Amino acid sequence: LPGLGPLAVDFQKHHLQPAGITKLDVIEFLQQVHAPALIIIGVQVALTRECTMLRPFWLFCIVWVNLMFMAHRWSHILPKNNHPVVRWLQDHGLLLSMRQHIQHHKTYDCNFSIFTGWSNPFLNFVTQKILPAESFLYLPIYATYFLIPTFLYFLLTPAVQVAYK
Repeated sequence: LPGLGPLAVDFQKHHLQPAGITKLDVIEFLQQVHAPALIIIGVQVALTRECTMLRPFWLFCIVWVNLMFMAHRWSHILPKNNHPVVRWLQDHGLLLSMRQHIQHHKTYDCNFSIFTGWSNPFLNFVTQKILPAESFLYLPIYATYFLIPTFLYFLLTPAVQVAYK
């Protein structure tokens, strides 16, 4: 798919050499994963620029996207080599742990979550019973999911404007 080729290559490299993401400098790692997220958020910020109430939400999204990518990176680092705060968050299920994520790299057919692991039971059910993990249908599903805030803004804006007149 145009524009997604380099991302797909990096994704495949990660599956061939999972610990590779831990070899990159943190800034370099975030630059690689940042572009798609910032493009998606940037388009939505531009489309909803008149709604100043959404600005904290978009800032919050940028912070959490970075934390999500870092959580995935930390799940590839031996626990003893992670910062004590990261270890504590992993031990208490607030961030994805190596123990949770390692199964994904053994079989590639389960445990797709890269943030906390909480969605793994749901995603495992979906990929085993409803839609195979290799399906291209996930692209429009994810795109729709990530665009929900903007869709809601355009759906609700006329109603909000009428209510405040």
